[in-house]
Amino acid sequence: IMIKKRGPYDSPLQRERRRSIISNTRHLLETEGLEGVSMARIASLSNVSAKTPYNIFGSLDRLLLQTASARLDELLQEDQVRLEKPGIPRILAITQIAMEQFIDSQDFMRVVIAIVVSADAGDGGSKPNLGWVQGFTLESLLVAQQNNELRPATDIHELSRILAANQWGMALMWQQELFSLDQLVRQAHLSNLITLLPFCIGPRRDWLQALLDEQLDAQHEESTPDFSHLAQTSSSNSTHSSVVAIK
Repeated sequence: IMIKKRGPYDSPLQRERRRSIISNTRHLLETEGLEGVSMARIASLSNVSAKTPYNIFGSLDRLLLQTASARLDELLQEDQVRLEKPGIPRILAITQIAMEQFIDSQDFMRVVIAIVVSADAGDGGSKPNLGWVQGFTLESLLVAQQNNELRPATDIHELSRILAANQWGMALMWQQELFSLDQLVRQAHLSNLITLLPFCIGPRRDWLQALLDEQLDAQHEESTPDFSHLAQTSSSNSTHSSVVAIK
C-alpha cells in the first residue's frame, strides 16, 4: 500500500494558518489598502511567526494574489450564481454579483484589480489571473453550445476571451478612474448582451434581445431630461402676465 506523503504545509494546522493569514490580509486590504499590508503585520494578526507567511506563500506578492483569488472564488459560490441555470444565464449572474461587489466594496475591488492585473503571469502556485473570467465564461458557453443555443460555427474559445477582455477592460478603466461606477455597472451588463446576441439563436436569442431592450429603455429614461418643471414655471409666468395685463 502506497501512502501519499503530506507536504510540510498541508496539515490541518497549516491549512488553518493559511486561511487565517488570507483572512487577515483581506481585512488589512479592506480597511487600510495596500499601504497597510506587510508580512510582519499579517503574521502578528494571525498569531504566527514572522517566517510563517513566507514559508507558506513565498512572498507578499503571492500572498496578495492568493487573497484576491479567494475573493474571486467566493463569487462563484454565491447562491445567485450557483443556483442560476447553467450556461449563458450564469455569465450574466456572475456579472451581476461582481457589480454588487464593486458597489459595496469599492476600495477593496480597486485593490483586487490592481493585484491581479499587475501579477506576474509566470508566478507558479498562483491560481488567479486575467483568465479567471475567461475560464468561467468558457464553461458556460460550452453548456450553451450543448443546448444548441449558439450558432453552429461559433468559436466559444474566442468568444469567451472577448467577453472576458471586455469585462476586465471596463474594470481597469474604472480602477484608473476613466469610468464612473455607474458607467461600469451599466456597461458591464450591456457589453455582455451586445456581445452574446449575434452568436445566439432561438429562444435564448429572444431572451437576450428582451433583456437588451429593457436595459436600453431604462438607460434612455434615465438620460431623458425632465422639462415638466419648466412647463409648470412657464404656465405660472403666463398666468401672472395675464393678471398684470388685466390690472
